[in-house]
Amino acid sequence: AAMGHEVRFRSGYSGRAEGIEVGAETGLLYGRSDLRGGGLAAGF
Repeated sequence: AAMGHEVRFRSGYSGRAEGIEVGAETGLLYGRSDLRGGGLAAGF
């Protein structure tokens, strides 16, 4: 599972490092990539 998270993190970093950094951590930790991880999904 950790590997998958890293991949998503790096994929999103290409777009907005700061915004996705917070959104990714919050979204992945709480399993809510739709709330603050919205940018994360877009990073894909």
